[in-house]
Amino acid sequence: MGERICVVSSGCLSSGPRVVKEADALAEAGYAVHVVVCHTLPWMEAWDQELASGRGWSYEAVRWDANTRRASAVGVLSAGASRAARLLSDLLGGLPGADELAHSAATAPLLKAVLAQRADLYIAHNLAALPVARAASRLHRARLAFDAEDDHFGELNAPQQTSAEGQRVHALMDRHLPSCAYVSAASPAMGEALAARHGITPPVVVHNVFPWSEREGLDGLQKDRQGDALSLCWYSQSLGLDRGLQDLIAAAGRLKGDVQVHLRGDADADVRAELERLGAEAGVAGRLWFHGQVPPGELLSRCAEHDVGFALEQPVSDNRMRTVTNKLFFYLLAGLAVAATETTGQRAVLAEAPDVGFTYAPGDIEALTQGLQRWLDDPAALERAKTAALSAAERRFSWERERTTLVDAVRRALSVQR
Repeated sequence: MGERICVVSSGCLSSGPRVVKEADALAEAGYAVHVVVCHTLPWMEAWDQELASGRGWSYEAVRWDANTRRASAVGVLSAGASRAARLLSDLLGGLPGADELAHSAATAPLLKAVLAQRADLYIAHNLAALPVARAASRLHRARLAFDAEDDHFGELNAPQQTSAEGQRVHALMDRHLPSCAYVSAASPAMGEALAARHGITPPVVVHNVFPWSEREGLDGLQKDRQGDALSLCWYSQSLGLDRGLQDLIAAAGRLKGDVQVHLRGDADADVRAELERLGAEAGVAGRLWFHGQVPPGELLSRCAEHDVGFALEQPVSDNRMRTVTNKLFFYLLAGLAVAATETTGQRAVLAEAPDVGFTYAPGDIEALTQGLQRWLDDPAALERAKTAALSAAERRFSWERERTTLVDAVRRALSVQR
């Protein structure tokens, strides 16, 4: 095949499983794939190197942690250019070049790295990467694509959307998305919103699913779970007070029977103190455990220890209501029953796999408690839900199946005469 593809993200590999899965799929399809990412925290480098090791694609990272930004000439100049661009963008609005630099200080260093990579297709993975990939595609007369794991304008609430930054985000999407050979989206609802707002061809839907083959790496250990009590788990990069965790803690306190709650992710002192206070108030203080992040290769094993995974997306933005985050699919792969909030995206997934769990309206503690109590009262029903989760992960929501949609979109893009 021989075509070259450059995948660009202003995030890192360790927090961007969608980038890794895409690179794997395209390399396996015969493309020469190079990935350019950005490291904003020191720990990212070691985890990313381990994750990229032995893959069928090449990888480089722009170092953009605080020390690098302060100590390097590129960092100082980029920060200054970003501040100046923000002033211009805020003053004039809709100003090409200024909007891009104002949106992210990482644009300039990313641009330098990506322009050096000659490719036939550039795929951007977030809004900061999109203008970078477009510039490279124009320089090298290549095709451009964008993967919308999130709807970046839809992530903003109503006041934010009308702010200078909100209008800048809208302008960037309006300016660059129509130039894409294709756009992929994480859910049908998100794709419909992007098409309607920006006048583009309806995006290809590529769910945030995972390879079934990742189960081969399960270590079978029990490091976090404490005994046989019903074990409830939630994970993310960070814990926050806008993540629905209050629902989980409150419902756990109402359950009649033994239960344990496990929360994984970085938490600052104030957030942890508040969650501990809520745990004490609910009567689960001695059954509430906090766990730090683990390397990506270990996360599935730590989730698989538990019984129920929680996908607690909150109605804080249009994007949260439309998307389906990767944690829901990760719980399926781990073989967990699922308790999920009734967002448009999550409701659609559970409509396809109704036996894996249930949905409830955010904040409806009684409905969440009743759903969990049924599993406490009927362990056989819990086992059926966990079995159904594995079946759904293997037969419907697996990357082995989903990657075909992605590869087909890339082939169509590259077949079009430039």
